Amino acid sequence: MPLLQQMRIKEWIKNGFIFLPMFFAGLMKDLHLITLMAIGFAAFCFAASSIYCINDLADVEFDKEHPVKKNRPYPSGKISTQQLVLVSAFCMAVAAVLLFFLPNEARWVLVAYVILQITYTFFLKHIAVVDCVAIAMGFVFRILFGGLILGSPGSSWIILVTFVLSLYLAFAKRRCELAMLSTNHTRRSLQHYSLTFLDAALAATCSVTIVAYVMYTHDAEVMSRIRFHYFYLSSGFVIVGMLRHLQQTIQKGGTESPTDYLLKDPIIIINILLWGAFNFYVLYLR
Repeated sequence: MPLLQQMRIKEWIKNGFIFLPMFFAGLMKDLHLITLMAIGFAAFCFAASSIYCINDLADVEFDKEHPVKKNRPYPSGKISTQQLVLVSAFCMAVAAVLLFFLPNEARWVLVAYVILQITYTFFLKHIAVVDCVAIAMGFVFRILFGGLILGSPGSSWIILVTFVLSLYLAFAKRRCELAMLSTNHTRRSLQHYSLTFLDAALAATCSVTIVAYVMYTHDAEVMSRIRFHYFYLSSGFVIVGMLRHLQQTIQKGGTESPTDYLLKDPIIIINILLWGAFNFYVLYLR
């Protein structure tokens, strides 16, 4: 159904970052908090879907020239401008209603996220590097949102890892776009990127992500709470996942959409499941 496709429900998987503060705090057994987090997840998803509609409205002429985006419901003409606006308004209204069930601090984070995304749609996406930083900050807002639902902004290490990892994924997205498109007319910022720069940026952010996660597993506060000397072993999954993604990005260029790539690469899927199982054991079963 075109209207549901326009909401890009598949992209909601990105909002799973909201649950990370709860997961690493060892609170996944608290049913009340799980309910609050589920409401927060739904609110964030509907707000994001509203922004997707605004973005498609602003970029429709560019999207019509893109080999993949031209098939989306609005650029392809499957839905009208009026329908697009109504879907955006509906999604934002649902998000606003759900916010009333959440703590006040979390509400303001979602408001800040919406402002950032609108600014990104009309301005920031056209500035090289700044566009990728804005994408990364969107994921940081997800972490802050989830943490503030719990009553705490979350671990500084989790926030740092999220920012650098998201920055890496944003650079990977730009590299795939630049390598795939015979012309860069579909995104102005691509005119200021080169494959050489993006390869260097990927190598740097990949390395920093790994180092930041390793430092997180050795953090004194984390170790005193978890009391598991071998927690650092989870770094192995992060290293494998990052290097696998880097290899696929540079050699095959199939990682433009992190969501699509996550759902189709069996090695990444297995690696994430093993990482999750290891951490679940350490935090909840040991």
